[in-house]
Amino acid sequence: MKPFEANNQFEDNTNSLLDFRFRECIPESNIQKKYSLLTQFFLLLGSQDDNSVTSLFVDNRIDNQVIEEIIMHFDNTKIVLENELPSEIMLSKPNQESLSFIRSNKVNPIIKNLYGTINNT
Repeated sequence: MKPFEANNQFEDNTNSLLDFRFRECIPESNIQKKYSLLTQFFLLLGSQDDNSVTSLFVDNRIDNQVIEEIIMHFDNTKIVLENELPSEIMLSKPNQESLSFIRSNKVNPIIKNLYGTINNT
């Protein structure tokens, strides 16, 4: 063993002024939930562990499809803002009503294959 030699292998990036903020996302009450393959994928992914957080990266905007088919199906959603523009959506606590609906209907075979047996609880 030899002593650790500190070398500055990471560039100092103090000139970039990135502003990161977290904001809770509470969709407007008039937005309708839609169910799709995306809904199945994200809900079943999020339900794998009670403490899981699923990240969905976005490019400066969140479109209606993401809101209706994904965000509306989670009870806890946070938006990461980079310089006041959305860069990431953090999803946790899948909505139990949405999960029950997905599980009581036919799950896409590819999604079912990804997550194995789908519990009907």
